[in-house]
Amino acid sequence: MLFASDRIYESAEGERYFINRYSFVERCISEGGFEKTRAAFLRKQLGPGDIFIDIGANIGLFTILAARRGATVEAFEPAPFNYERLERNIQLNHFRAGQVASHPCALGNSSGEVTLRRPLNDNYGMASIVARHAPDGIRVPVRRLDDALCVSARRYVVKVDVEGAELQVLEGAKATLGKMKSGSLWLVEVHVTEGVEVDSVAECFRQLGYAVTYFNDETGEITRQAEPGTDPLLLAQRP
Repeated sequence: MLFASDRIYESAEGERYFINRYSFVERCISEGGFEKTRAAFLRKQLGPGDIFIDIGANIGLFTILAARRGATVEAFEPAPFNYERLERNIQLNHFRAGQVASHPCALGNSSGEVTLRRPLNDNYGMASIVARHAPDGIRVPVRRLDDALCVSARRYVVKVDVEGAELQVLEGAKATLGKMKSGSLWLVEVHVTEGVEVDSVAECFRQLGYAVTYFNDETGEITRQAEPGTDPLLLAQRP
């Protein structure tokens, strides 16, 4: 979906997006500061030969970033409005055939349908299958990552931003986690504000032999402990 107020924004790295000023996320992207530190981190992590999985892709900020770095991308976004914008942004960047695949579904611990709760404000990235803050909902498809992905011998980088459904996503991805090669990396935003326990998410990775640290979204530092009082970014890497 395009709007009369849309304009094209191009980052310093050549990533291009349709921007609508009525969307909080899109306004922040056009101002150059949206999740800037983690974006810089992922740019350093990604390159040709890698596979990037964008779980909770929204309009494609990290999908486009990863593809521009030469990675192959699998993007998952269940909110229909966001998915339309994601598709438009993929087309806008003219990637090579087969480089970016987008999936209009949520990821969870089962396959079927689930209610996606929509936010009551203009931050469309807050849509969630578990969120308590958004009473309005629509039915959307949901899949397990284990069913949606055949793991190859390549290195994976995975970003998860699912507004409180982190544990459901990981429960449906145990086989995938176990098959990923050494050096594969997960960056998971843990929504403690939605009741998710950091230790529970960390334990999912540790049980499968991943090393767990935390990424400070303000400073870019990697630490052993999560910052209290925030929704921390957990880093899990396959040794």
